[in-house]
Amino acid sequence: MNIDDEHPSNDAPHTDAEAKPIKWELAPSNRKVIEVKDALYRNAVLSGKFLVAQSANAYGTNKDGHKTIEVECYWYGWKPKTRWMRLTVINEEIEITAYSNLDVIKDIGK
Repeated sequence: MNIDDEHPSNDAPHTDAEAKPIKWELAPSNRKVIEVKDALYRNAVLSGKFLVAQSANAYGTNKDGHKTIEVECYWYGWKPKTRWMRLTVINEEIEITAYSNLDVIKDIGK
């Protein structure tokens, strides 16, 4: 799978309500980590810890007024060229700033 493509490869569905975290990695030090419950991305409902993207626009609001957070995570091994995935946060998220040896979700798939 090519992570540099603008659209998911033929192996990656555009949406998948059954997608779940499939890969984790250790969060680098001095980076923001958030924990979300029931956040949405491409119809998948996701809960867990994610590394917040280093972007001036990492936090935002979508057209429905829900909070969005850009996180460094792949979708079936794929990443858009211009940014990381943007989770839609329906429930409250918790920002974790003091941590050590914390695993964050790195890839969503099956």
